[in-house]
Amino acid sequence: MHPIIAGEVRRAEALLEGYLAFPPESIELEHIDLDRLRRMPPRIKAPLSHLQILVQKRNLSQRDLAIAVNLVDELSNQVSKADVHPRLEILRDIDSALSKNKLSHFMRFVVPMILAAMGMVYCHIGNVEFRDVFFIGGLTILMLILINSYLAGRPYGTVLVSAFSLLAIGGTLLTFFYEVPAKMAGAYLLISVIIFLIEIIKGIAKHPTKYGNVSEPRYVPTSHELFEFKDDNDHSQVLRHLKGDF
Repeated sequence: MHPIIAGEVRRAEALLEGYLAFPPESIELEHIDLDRLRRMPPRIKAPLSHLQILVQKRNLSQRDLAIAVNLVDELSNQVSKADVHPRLEILRDIDSALSKNKLSHFMRFVVPMILAAMGMVYCHIGNVEFRDVFFIGGLTILMLILINSYLAGRPYGTVLVSAFSLLAIGGTLLTFFYEVPAKMAGAYLLISVIIFLIEIIKGIAKHPTKYGNVSEPRYVPTSHELFEFKDDNDHSQVLRHLKGDF
């Protein structure tokens, strides 16, 4: 085996052992059947399966070596984010679905803001009616889905999701007990606005402002760079390129 490939295979094995909480040097990538690891998410399996294909090749090119390095780098990136409990993987799927285009990503924050603002206006303080229970209960469920799906994709996702769920459910119950549903709507509005502002700041940092009519020239990746994992060349695109789907 080529020394670079051997080094990357060992690095991938170490990452997989850490992810599965297996003892060191207990996994051999060449012999492991990834299909049997049903609970492992596809984002972890994909780099490993393509690395297995490269390991089996006899004549490796420089591009193959570069792809192997990039695959293990992507595996390391995905494993570092994989601190969400397997039962919460559905939240990651929701986050991926909502983040596919700018409109759905934008609306996931705007809709809770609008509903929370409506709750501040129409819900009561000092007494609780059926419409207050219905509105705040529905808003809480919506916030649990949208906000938790956002938090699940962040570092320490399990901790963040658990903390927000406890605060949302506990706060809702206290709201009904103390008869202040409008204040709970205000709390949801504040949370939504904070996350929305964070996303705006991240968007500005990622796409610098253009001055006048002058814009930065668009960089067209070379054929070799189609196989590299970059911010503008995401995981799914690289895997399609590896399969020959251009």
